Amino acid sequence: MYEKWKDRLTIETFKDYSEAAEKTIHFLHQGNIALSGGSTYASLYPYWGKLKPDCSQVRFFPADERQVPMKDPASNWRMVYEKLLIATKRVSDVAHHASTPAAYKKILNSYFLGFLPVFDVIFLGMGEDGHTASLFPGGDYLDDDIETVLETDAPSPPVKRISLSPLVIHSAHQVVVVIAGEYKAWALKQVLEGNQEIPLTRVLQQRDKTLFFVQEDLWKTTGEK
Repeated sequence: MYEKWKDRLTIETFKDYSEAAEKTIHFLHQGNIALSGGSTYASLYPYWGKLKPDCSQVRFFPADERQVPMKDPASNWRMVYEKLLIATKRVSDVAHHASTPAAYKKILNSYFLGFLPVFDVIFLGMGEDGHTASLFPGGDYLDDDIETVLETDAPSPPVKRISLSPLVIHSAHQVVVVIAGEYKAWALKQVLEGNQEIPLTRVLQQRDKTLFFVQEDLWKTTGEK
């Protein structure tokens, strides 16, 4: 399975979130960095915080968000604020929250001067259906090569989502995908096989290099060595 991607994917494994944090912490030292929501990152962020990285030269932005106010417990950026921004002394980045696609596009335009947002690092995860950021299976936006911020519909509430577009993900200097949970084995196999119905496959296929960090127990279920 991995043969299809061998020249474009670098895969490392980790035993637990503590090890995952240690293996990825060096990506947090400088530049514009987009952070994902989801259970994997909710578990990883506190470990990053404990390592006390120097983020004085970093600006954090959402990779995706639910269309809810910051005070709503369902907000991804509220979770990032509570679990990472406080610990890394980047509280000012809470201002990068947006509850509509138009509002987030305005924020990005203000930092990137209206040009295509090119992030130094985008951290992505993967759901059990193969979605990444808030790009879900079946969305016609997976072929969008114009927009930078998209409105998408999730299969579960809150339904209305905001996501960086495939174009922005393709353009990032570095994309780091962290995947954990044995229940994601099916989706991971589909990505490694190049299944075009899987959003993570589609958004990565135009990139020259991507880094995967996969939990050991999950990697073993794929049959890869």
